[in-house]
Order: sequence, then structure tokens, then C-alpha cells
Amino acid sequence: MLRIRRLIAFSGLYGASAILLKLAGAGVFFWLARSMSVDDYAAFGLLYALQQGLATFALAGIVEAVIAFPEVHGTADAGVELFASANLSFLLMATCSATVAFIWTLLFRSDASPIGSASVIGGGLLLAFASLQAQLLRLKENHVGSLSFSGLAPLAALAGGMVGVGVAATAPAYFEGSVIGAASAFLLLKSRGVGIWSLPARLGNARAILGAAIPFIAVAVLGWLSGYGNNYVVEFLFPRSEIARFTFALTVSSVMQLAATSLNQVWSPRFFRSLREAAPAEVEKVNRQFYRLQSVVLGVVGGAAIGLYPTLIRFFGGNLLAYQHMTLELLLLFAAYLFLCPWWQCYNYYLAYGQGRELVRIVLLTSVVGLAVWLALMWWIGPLGIYLGFLAQMVLRSLGIILAARKKWPIAIAWDGVVVGAILTVAGFEVSTL
Repeated sequence: MLRIRRLIAFSGLYGASAILLKLAGAGVFFWLARSMSVDDYAAFGLLYALQQGLATFALAGIVEAVIAFPEVHGTADAGVELFASANLSFLLMATCSATVAFIWTLLFRSDASPIGSASVIGGGLLLAFASLQAQLLRLKENHVGSLSFSGLAPLAALAGGMVGVGVAATAPAYFEGSVIGAASAFLLLKSRGVGIWSLPARLGNARAILGAAIPFIAVAVLGWLSGYGNNYVVEFLFPRSEIARFTFALTVSSVMQLAATSLNQVWSPRFFRSLREAAPAEVEKVNRQFYRLQSVVLGVVGGAAIGLYPTLIRFFGGNLLAYQHMTLELLLLFAAYLFLCPWWQCYNYYLAYGQGRELVRIVLLTSVVGLAVWLALMWWIGPLGIYLGFLAQMVLRSLGIILAARKKWPIAIAWDGVVVGAILTVAGFEVSTL
């Protein structure tokens, strides 16, 4: 009983830590948008997209590959060797990713000096390694250590970035301060003996980990392009001001992602347990009720956020006034996250029944088609196509997994909840126009 209570307590801490980081990140981004000119914030958006991509690629598939090894649940010595191999795999992938990123910044990015570019890259690698350490320590059930890496390093990076912008109000200054903050957190954690820092004496498992990670790299690339990475497409097609607008709108819409993720983290463990204890039809009945509720909650969150948006922008003022007429764009982004609810309803089945390979295929197919539609809408419609394309991509992703999942399991999508959520979100948009 004590162990179960301990696990529940750590689950709550993981959730609280994720929410705190999301809120802190959103707060810093708002502050940057208020403090920077539109052009400087566009430069920030491009550099941040590069850093996010680097952090994603350097880590892609490593943890997923490690989980498949029986040593994860074996002896302590075997686990040490495996986790050391994971560190080596990361080091090799990080070196390749950093080399490509540095060449890219030298050739195409005039927004940062070589020092600024190195800070973007260094910060991305440190945050990626922090995520790797957090996940490996979680596999070892070292939850205190895991929370230290998943919480302290990103918060220190945000704080360092704020200090950097306070000293020199430029986009590169944020990343120069951020890398110092993240490095300071790493030095503190290592001095306290927290983390897995060893490397293996030979390639061994690292070769197998890298081989297993390859399919996840494609997923990582498409996932990056589906978010902040799309800034580079926007830069190619539109004025730089649209980069700033898209970056800011994505930041605002992250409130929907935060709400959805928080609810899913609470529901998923109970869903997995229910599948082992009850009939599938009964489980799906409750599952549908939950995702109906989730859709309504997201509708309330989205409607309230859009309804209050103009008032909040005027209240905080500064350079935020450049983004005050974006309620239609926000409506489209919020609707996109709302239409992802059916995706989550089906997604948990693939995890529960160990069908990760098919899930990857669905993600790859729907992402390729979705990105093509997104690009076409931007080309044909103009800047509004950025947001219509984001919505279209999420709808296609949900439809793809629904069609595949319903061939396997008795899933009844909670469309009624999605409709109610959409009505609430549109109601908030109508309020914002008054």
C-alpha cells in the first residue's frame, strides 16, 4: 500500500512539474513578445524552432529503443551497461545533429553570431540530454532524480534566457543566457551525484539502439515540421512578421495542449488497468465518456481564452499590441487541438496492445499528407493558410487513426463532445469580436 501511495504521489509531481514548465515557458514567451519588436521576435521564433528541432532529433528513438531491451528489467549491472550505451547513442546522434545545425546557421541564419548559434545548439543539446536522463532515471524508478532533470534544467534555461534578454534585448541573447542557465543546472546535479554519466567501453548495445531509433527520426522530423519547425516554411513564403505571429499564436494555443495532456495523464493509467479488468465494450463506454468530457473541457478553455484574449492583450500592452487582431487565427489553432481528442481516444489502444509499429506508420502517413495539404493551403490562400493548414493536418491525423483503430477495436468516437466543444470555442470567438 505504501508503494502504491508513493507512485501516486510521484505521478502527481510529474503532472505538476509538466504544468509548471508549460506555464513558465508560456509566461517567458509572452514577456519576450511584449519586450521585443516584431522583427526580433521573428528572429527568436526561427532560432527557437532550430533549437527545438535539434533537441528532438538528438533524442529521437533512443528511449523507445532502450525500453525494448530485457536488461531494463534485469540485473543492476546489465542496466548500467545499457544506460551507458544510451548515453553513447545520444552523443553520436547529438554530434551529427549539431554539425548539421551549425552549418545551417552559418549558411542561412544571419540572426545570430557564431557565439549565438553555438548557444542555440548547445542549449538544445543540454535540454535533450536532460530529457534523456529524466526518462532513463524514471525507468530505474529513481523518480527524484528524474524530476530533477525534467524540472530543474528547463527552468534554469528559462531563467537564464530572461537574464540574457534583460542584459541585451535581442533574440540571440536569450539563448546565450539560456545555455548558461542549463549548464549551471547540470553542474549542480552532477556535483550532487544525480544522473547517469557513464559511457560503455565498446559500441555493443549502442549500435543496436541507433538501428532501432532510425524510424523514430522520421517521426521526429515530421513532428517538428508540424509545430515550430513550420516557421522555416513560413519564412520562405511570407514576410518575417508572419513568423512572429505564428510563433506567438502557437504559444497561446499551448494552453489547449496543456489541458489535453494533463487530462490524458490522469486517464491513461486507469484506462490501461481497466482493459485488464473489464470487458472491452464496458471499458470503451467509460472511455467515450471521458473523451466527451475532455472535449467539453477543451471547449471551455478555448472559448475562455479567445474571449479574454483582446482584453488581456490591451492590458499588458507593449509590443503585444502587434498581435491583438489574431482571434480568428487562434480559433483555428484551438479547433485543431479540439479535433485531436478522437486521436487520443484511439491512441491509448495502440499503447495498451503494444502496436507501436502500426502507430508509427499511421503518424508517418497522416503527417506526410497533412504537411502537403498545409503547404498547399499556405501557397493558395496566403497567411491564413498557415492556420487553416494546421487545423487540416490535425483533422487528417484524427481521421487516419480512427479509420485504422475501428478495424481492430469497438471504438465509438465521442463526436457529440467535440461538437459541444467547438460550439463553446466559437462562442468565445464571438465574444472577442464584441
